[in-house]
Amino acid sequence: MTEQFGFGDFVFRLPDASEVGRAKDLTELEKQLQTVPAESIVFHAQSNHFSHWLVARTEFALAAKLRPRKVSDFASPEHLRRDLIESIHEYRREQGEVLIGDFKADTFKPSESSFLRIGSGSLGARLAASPSFATSCARAYHPPLSRHSHLGASRRRPGDGCV
Repeated sequence: MTEQFGFGDFVFRLPDASEVGRAKDLTELEKQLQTVPAESIVFHAQSNHFSHWLVARTEFALAAKLRPRKVSDFASPEHLRRDLIESIHEYRREQGEVLIGDFKADTFKPSESSFLRIGSGSLGARLAASPSFATSCARAYHPPLSRHSHLGASRRRPGDGCV
């Protein structure tokens, strides 16, 4: 039941149900996507297993981005693999730039963390939140260029607020 509803690890399987990989979080999912057989990626993509798993983890924005994509939209399974890896990597980078986390020396990755709360209480939260808030406001008015920037301009307009 845990697996059917997308809870627990993402278990990469082949169509014959044999397990070929496992991921407990987005970082591991991105890493596993680089090495699991393309047949497994296609198997899961055809049934929207990636978006189901992401929704179960409340990663709604990424799930919504991946859900409409079909295997037939890609020239090959390797193109699908690359797109999934890039989408997850971009999402994790964006989340790391605006989310505030607690500093933990054993899990700290400078390339993935922009602002961290050091210490407890309101002062630690305010010191971390101010730059993060400023970054999210700047992005709302000047979104970074991406390979999809030709699809349309930012919906935000001056005076809309930054939240």
